[in-house]
Amino acid sequence: MLVRGRLLILGTVLLVAAVAVSGAVIAATKSPNRSMTFHTRIGAPFPPDQQELSDLRDVALSVAAHNGDPHPTSGRLWAASRSRATRLLDGTRADTDQPSYVMVLHGDFVTDAPRPEGTPAPTGTVMTMVLDPSTGEVMDFGVRNSTLDLTALGPGADLGVSG
Repeated sequence: MLVRGRLLILGTVLLVAAVAVSGAVIAATKSPNRSMTFHTRIGAPFPPDQQELSDLRDVALSVAAHNGDPHPTSGRLWAASRSRATRLLDGTRADTDQPSYVMVLHGDFVTDAPRPEGTPAPTGTVMTMVLDPSTGEVMDFGVRNSTLDLTALGPGADLGVSG
């Protein structure tokens, strides 16, 4: 009976430790926009309503500021599946295909992405993001110095980020 009680206590301690470690990992890997209020929704309705457009603008400006430009000169928004968005943005294939918002900002960006020691920070005048509207998470991100042709996604909507 004593051994069974000790095993039960040990199992409980291990379970509590596992939950604590999982919580710490989740907290450490949150995207920068998760500290903001984001009114999540299923799908990516287009055009977004005023509240969602405001939330998306806030995310865009927060990410832009975090990457060196708190006042981008312009920004546009589209709705697309994640796989279609990543194919158009950088030619890659996404591992999921949920409805997403695609945001493109113009400004002067310097990313703080992890990189090997001594390697300069990536810079660019065009920043792209693919955002999951059900979580508010930025799933894909990049900077470049060339303008993108996103006419396949339609005219898009102005994010209203310019001064």
